[in-house]
Amino acid sequence: MKLAFIGAGRVVTWQLKELQNHSKINISGAYDIDPSVQDSLGEYGCYLYPSLEALLENSPDIIAISTPSKSHFDVLKYLADKVKSGTIITIEKPTFLCQNQFEEAISLSKKNNLRIFPIFHR
Repeated sequence: MKLAFIGAGRVVTWQLKELQNHSKINISGAYDIDPSVQDSLGEYGCYLYPSLEALLENSPDIIAISTPSKSHFDVLKYLADKVKSGTIITIEKPTFLCQNQFEEAISLSKKNNLRIFPIFHR
């Protein structure tokens, strides 16, 4: 399964280290608005996509939303109709900041056949 990260802060480097020995997960890369994160990703051989659209062109099976908390819902809304049916989307804690975001996420997941999972980064 191809895994891509949106957001590439320090938690992602920890996850990359932990995922190195999982043969069923292929890290396709990451996108972050800050290109300086390439230094920390390069150590793990993780490609930094130049744009979110470039990341999506690679059709990842799993997308980990690891952006700042306030943007989780907006990123999910952006992805919802751009990813293939059945895509797994993990979202760092806190998953959403209010109840109506949670309810809309459920609606988006049903409409677009997405599997959305909240995760704790460790």
